[in-house]
Amino acid sequence: MNVCSFCGKGEDQVRHLIRGGGRGDLPVVFICNECVGLCGLAAADGPDDPLDAARWQRITFEGEPYEWHATPVEGEPQTLIVVRRPASTKTAGTTVPATSSVTTAMVHEALRAVRDRL
Repeated sequence: MNVCSFCGKGEDQVRHLIRGGGRGDLPVVFICNECVGLCGLAAADGPDDPLDAARWQRITFEGEPYEWHATPVEGEPQTLIVVRRPASTKTAGTTVPATSSVTTAMVHEALRAVRDRL
């Protein structure tokens, strides 16, 4: 079974898995639709982004501070929850079913899934 080279999710856990590399000395790699969405957010988020500070919300999870924000995944019935440690530029994210509001429990679940990548 093929897995995303970034998050480790299998092709049965994501909507799309894109293959890359494999030419010459390049290894074969895969990236899932969720990581592509996260890459797009990371590329749009620069240190000069004036909206950056305003959109991050603070949360404490298992005694540690984190920040998070949620954004709809374009063309998908999902919401991407992105988390980071305060003042860090390294982010990780996971998707949840689309909803009108993201709950604390949803953010905690996202943190359980991705905090080892922060």
